[in-house]
Amino acid sequence: MGSTDRIGLFVYTGPCDYRSLLVCLLRVEPYLADRAAIVLAGYEQAGTQQAIADFLNVRLAGCKLDSTAIAEDLPAGVHLLLWDRQAEQSNWPPHVQIYPVDRIVEDPTTSERLAQIDLVRPERLLSMVYDEARFHHAEHRFDRAEVMYQTVLRRDLQHLGAQLNLGFLYYEQGNWDQAIEAFWQTLAHDENKAEAYYGLGLTYAKLGEPAHAIAAYHQALDRQPDHFNALNNLGNLYYDLDHLDRAADLFERAIEAQPQRAGGYLNRARVDLEYHKLEAAIRWYEQGLMRCQPEVERQSWEDLRHSLEVVKRYQIDPCPLYHQLATHATQQTQPRRALRHYHSLYHHQPNPIHARSLIHCHRTLHQHADARTIVIDELSRTPQDVPLNQLAIQIELDLGQFEQAQERAEIAIRQCPNSAKLQLQRVILVPILYESQAQIKRCRADVFAGLSWLEQEIDRSLASMSFVNPENPASFVNPENSVNSESPANLEQHGSGRAKQTDDPGLIAITPSEWLEAIAQQTNFGLSYQGYDDRPFQERYGRLIRRLVCAVYPEFAAVKTQYRHDRILPRHRLKIGYVSSSMGPSRLGELTIGWIEHHDRQQFEIFGYYTQSSCDALTARFRQACDHFRHFPDRDLTTIAQTIANDRLDLLIFTDLGIDPLLGVLAAMRLASVQCTSWSHPITTGLETIDYFLSSVAMETEISDSHYSETLVRLADIGIVFPRPVFPNALPSQPHSNTESPATVAAPVTPSADDVSSPRSSLRQQLGLGITKTLFLCCQSLFKYLPQDDPIWAAIAAGVPDAQLVFIAHPSPQITQRFRQRLERSFAEQGLDFDRLAIILPRLSEADYLRVNQCCDVFLDSFHWSGGVTTLKAIACGLPVVTCAGELMRSRHSAGILQTLGMTETIAVTPVDYIDLAVRLAHDRVWRQQIRDQIMVRQDRLYDNSACVQDLEALAIGQIFPQKQQPLVT
Repeated sequence: MGSTDRIGLFVYTGPCDYRSLLVCLLRVEPYLADRAAIVLAGYEQAGTQQAIADFLNVRLAGCKLDSTAIAEDLPAGVHLLLWDRQAEQSNWPPHVQIYPVDRIVEDPTTSERLAQIDLVRPERLLSMVYDEARFHHAEHRFDRAEVMYQTVLRRDLQHLGAQLNLGFLYYEQGNWDQAIEAFWQTLAHDENKAEAYYGLGLTYAKLGEPAHAIAAYHQALDRQPDHFNALNNLGNLYYDLDHLDRAADLFERAIEAQPQRAGGYLNRARVDLEYHKLEAAIRWYEQGLMRCQPEVERQSWEDLRHSLEVVKRYQIDPCPLYHQLATHATQQTQPRRALRHYHSLYHHQPNPIHARSLIHCHRTLHQHADARTIVIDELSRTPQDVPLNQLAIQIELDLGQFEQAQERAEIAIRQCPNSAKLQLQRVILVPILYESQAQIKRCRADVFAGLSWLEQEIDRSLASMSFVNPENPASFVNPENSVNSESPANLEQHGSGRAKQTDDPGLIAITPSEWLEAIAQQTNFGLSYQGYDDRPFQERYGRLIRRLVCAVYPEFAAVKTQYRHDRILPRHRLKIGYVSSSMGPSRLGELTIGWIEHHDRQQFEIFGYYTQSSCDALTARFRQACDHFRHFPDRDLTTIAQTIANDRLDLLIFTDLGIDPLLGVLAAMRLASVQCTSWSHPITTGLETIDYFLSSVAMETEISDSHYSETLVRLADIGIVFPRPVFPNALPSQPHSNTESPATVAAPVTPSADDVSSPRSSLRQQLGLGITKTLFLCCQSLFKYLPQDDPIWAAIAAGVPDAQLVFIAHPSPQITQRFRQRLERSFAEQGLDFDRLAIILPRLSEADYLRVNQCCDVFLDSFHWSGGVTTLKAIACGLPVVTCAGELMRSRHSAGILQTLGMTETIAVTPVDYIDLAVRLAHDRVWRQQIRDQIMVRQDRLYDNSACVQDLEALAIGQIFPQKQQPLVT
């Protein structure tokens, strides 16, 4: 072989072990040209580096190459070895150099030199980088792949493959905003790229925006009608939305596009099963088994075979199928689909269990009249079924029939006198919506009277049991005395066994454990919405729960008065736990996630305890933010308590006591050295086991301490870390430019009310709102609006002739109707037409709710229980907020938010001031715009403000653990 025939570029893709690589390099070296390059693709092991170093030292020792430097400098991925045997006559460096290909692409000088000696053209190098990026992407080395895709794009902005794959890389990592931007950038260069629209569909679906996802999939199919994955995914979206006919059509198109793929047959059969058409589903499975290739899609082919066998068995007895489909639909929060299956199940096997499931579906769909029919019919056959009786009472409340609910409770108790759940339900029974202030006072008196009765009955229940002293079996200890002397030693001598029931037939037949089980399933949530200081009731109720916990769970009852010195040494992090039922689909979770995300992890170790089954994107945020995340979908009280106790926490925070009754029982235990609650539910717990109430300096007054049984802690500003809301944006009909971001849109500036052609007016029209009216947003839950305040809304409407007060319906149509009737009476008393001056919108999605905020002119806060999350989102839209601060913290949320902004001019002192402020904002558009402008300028004071977390951490280190003398270090 002559020198002109020698190799200029050698690409090695063989084994990467030391021996194989070294032998290959030694064998090929004689055939390399004087100016040559060796490309090594995808090798990162130390053996590879050593083989290269030894090869160069043996064959090219005169190049003065340092093998140590090679090992250190050799980057991951593709590597290029360059040399010139006649370095003195060339412009190459007088030694061997090692470059990663992406670095060569970034270095024009080196790239041009390679091109000059005709080794590797720049475009070939770029292709090599792109191929390596795809290799790393396929191997899930996302960081390396992202760098290399970006390298390609810096040299070629229109490289569609790199831009598109970058979008899918971000999608696989869960970086939804970056994925959307990358897909739109792809479409900016090629608007007909079906795969980019497909990627948008995937991402919007993950973001919980099915309308945008559907639009994107349709765009993909317009450009590539046989796109198998787009057809299947779009069909799945329609399936989830219960548009089964559309889903069936798309699945059939997927089968036609790729008849050898099993997914289309599985999905198409699924639609027939939803309609309970078993024979039709069997035919699809059989077609799939005949056409699909098991050697290509082994698992999917097995799924077809298994599904066929199962469905054939269902032909004999379809009830297991109905139950399976109903359960799955319930887990996926698809009540309409679950209702269909439970109807079939109840028809084939009528019993109380299936009846309750069917009733729950009707209630979820707010079909309360249908639920009442079923429950009454089933109770006629099984009148002593306690859960059915509980449902019957609750359904009457859903229908707004409080008197009927009371009558139903009396009937149920006569049927089941020894049911703790029914007895407790009767005691804390209050309406969802009150008709008058007099009714509030009557209900309040009834609840306090019921509490006195409950105390007597629990006293009798506790008196009927005795704690056996294992050292002296003949002795007995009065449980009341044990509660009053709760040292660990005293409780320890009683043992960990459960209390024993006496045989006295004169005592009530409800045991303490049954009372505690009832309390763990029902909350006195409604009492706190009556507008009064509830500390007296909460303390009495808290003592009851505490006594029952001491009796039933003595192992979790001890009050720990000594701090654990082993956990506060300088080199240990303090353990903070958060227990909550709102780490999923709940607005309340938004109030506490910021605490966890902003903790100093060098000083604190974070534990999360989630007590509900439903999960969503917020759950993922909690899981990621915690060092340890425990999920308890089964809500087993003992398991949760034992798990928390085993973690040996220094500080335990209950984020939503008073909302989830299970947490109330857990909070009555002593599971950590120090226990706190927060203002997510701003009511004192009345529990001696809760040491601190974490509130806000902006929302409390000088006399607020008297409202709490806990020690009140005023954290900085609003006391929480709330992120700036992200506003919805419609799916654009054209791709975004390089400078546009599809993730957010700015809050609108108020246009003239006469500008009927503005986008804001168009949005008002879409939402059914008055185009030229002054819109007052009154968006609180309807049960927050107490009847004594009804004249205030009418007075505001009377002062603003073009007003439209915008309320949002309650989930129950009957409750909404009762609220409407109540306001209609108040408006009529002032000679006003409610329908002309107010509107009650149906329940809204989160996106539409934010759009309504953007459309309105003024936010009117509720009295007695102020807006929290709602106010924070209204402020983000620039809405002026009118509020009237009361004495209780729960009536001061909005006032605290405005105080933090430094904007107190719209905080009223009296209801008359409140009316005047609302009317002035309606008429004085200049002032209103000034308020909006100031809000937008000052928002940084409010959102993502972590000063409260620093206060919380200082509390943990300084006040809760005063013996700690120096900062924590790791």
